[in-house]
Amino acid sequence: MPPEIIPFRLFSFCRWVSVLGLTLLLGCTDAPSPSLQTSDFVDALRENGFAPEIIETVVPTHETGGKSELRLRVEGFDYNLGEYDLSSSESIRRLRDEKFRPGSENNSTPYTFENLNLVLTCDQRPDSDHLEVFRGIRPPIDIRQAGWFLYPLGICLTIAVFIFVERWFALRRSRTIPKYIEDSLHSGQIPDGEMSDRSAAERLSSVA
Repeated sequence: MPPEIIPFRLFSFCRWVSVLGLTLLLGCTDAPSPSLQTSDFVDALRENGFAPEIIETVVPTHETGGKSELRLRVEGFDYNLGEYDLSSSESIRRLRDEKFRPGSENNSTPYTFENLNLVLTCDQRPDSDHLEVFRGIRPPIDIRQAGWFLYPLGICLTIAVFIFVERWFALRRSRTIPKYIEDSLHSGQIPDGEMSDRSAAERLSSVA
């Protein structure tokens, strides 16, 4: 290997390492926390054959700390469904307080159930089918939830595309056997001298 080629290859290697490092550092963002909406529970009830009746909807305000509520009735059961905004620190604090809230002395605390950022409360023991529907709802899959696994996948995909394109250009017909070489082989007349394109077929013909 000629010694003068080494600095160029080292520079090329460092350049690609720098590009890869910047891509990883600038492209990495925290995946959003999975969350649900009150409408997801209503839709899930309807998909399972229930007919929920929406009684009242409370939109989130500054006073509620980013919490929205939905009061609905399903087959005689009155539910209060609270939705907490996980992007708000005040709403997250209220959700934690809701989870660790102690019971009252007269034992009148309603039944409380949680699913991610949703809190379902009922004054009586809820129907098991309703509770199963509530626990079964899941947020839609987000590609950002893959996190760091996206970067090795992206690198492998980039390398695969590069290799495919490079091989396609290298093995296209005009490179492997140009038209005038093909005509020369068919006619039995192979041109002499140096050839400009120097494809694989041209090198073989010059040796022959």
